[in-house]
Amino acid sequence: MKFFGSAFDFNFSWKDVAVGLFKRYPNPFSKHVLTEDVLERYVEDGRLHTKKMLTKTNPMPSWGARLYSGPKYVVIIEESIVDPVNQTFTTYSRNITMNKWLCTIEKCVYTALDAKTGSTTINKQAWFASDIGYGLSRPILEFSLKRYKGNQQKATQGLEYAITSHLPPTFKDRVLEQTGKLAESAKQSKEKFTESAKHQKEVLSQKAKLASELAKSKTEQAKSKAKLPTVKASE
Repeated sequence: MKFFGSAFDFNFSWKDVAVGLFKRYPNPFSKHVLTEDVLERYVEDGRLHTKKMLTKTNPMPSWGARLYSGPKYVVIIEESIVDPVNQTFTTYSRNITMNKWLCTIEKCVYTALDAKTGSTTINKQAWFASDIGYGLSRPILEFSLKRYKGNQQKATQGLEYAITSHLPPTFKDRVLEQTGKLAESAKQSKEKFTESAKHQKEVLSQKAKLASELAKSKTEQAKSKAKLPTVKASE
């Protein structure tokens, strides 16, 4: 068996984190999550209980893929308990398929850290076990633990994406957005002015060219009349 634990502070309020957890999928950082279905949801002693079923892709290393010919996805049961009084959000998840190859149990606790700063503490624990035998258990456990550690950053980014997607824009964001719109509008106006000035210049150039050609034509006509011979009347 292998174990991994981590704890860190998240710069979002517990309420925002709780909402983000319910809207976590889909997100661009968790493309391996294929489906998410709610199996059960109820309130008991003021706490919200939810049971979900998820399917996720579970790619194996090349040496393991040659020995396994089953489905390329794994089914996971996730149970959560939300305690709004103590401001804790606890999740338990375990896979119910491919558990002979690898059984993964994960517990995550999201706890309000400080109401003033609006931050949340995330505590994660994960256990890995394999009963496959044939000398494969150890490499499977090492591979799974390494992959789990490597996916922590993406999991955090996915949760942050889910949180920020439902938050209203801040004053700074609105100012930046408005500034961006004004800058784009100014750029378009400048382009239109430049194009208009260029067109006007071309029109004036054409008019000047026509006036020059007309003046030249009149000058040539005057010269031609001056060269005509004088015809005397016969007596």
